[in-house]
Amino acid sequence: MSKETEPTGDEAQDLRLLFEHATNEMRFLKSQQWTITNYVVAVYVAVIAITSLLESNFSCGVLPCEHYFLAIAAVFAAIFGLRMIRRIDKDLTKNRERIDKAVDGLSEAFKAVWVRIPIAEKEKISRNFSAVLQAVILVGGLVVVYLIIVG
Repeated sequence: MSKETEPTGDEAQDLRLLFEHATNEMRFLKSQQWTITNYVVAVYVAVIAITSLLESNFSCGVLPCEHYFLAIAAVFAAIFGLRMIRRIDKDLTKNRERIDKAVDGLSEAFKAVWVRIPIAEKEKISRNFSAVLQAVILVGGLVVVYLIIVG
């Protein structure tokens, strides 16, 4: 399809469906990043709560091996969370490219109101957002491990 021609009939409907699917997928992927971060933080809270319960219920305190087991659980949660957020970032990049290709095929009227942000700028914004979530996971994990081992 050349850039001068408007899509017609089935082609226009296909492009609209692709655009709608891709934008819905973007929303889903972003919500998944938040969900992953929330669950990792919930694991941290549980690990701290278990440590606190164990220490308050036993007069002799928690054994070192229990501390290490809980610290390892926090580290695994952090690693899993960081890997999943990075994986979702890759999916978001592919989806942005798909949206841009779909927009290229839509009507001139649509393109006139569509604010096209260069891919590099979108990636920068996404990396910043992702970096905040990754920082929450990483710093939270370090604090939890510190509290378990030292605290």
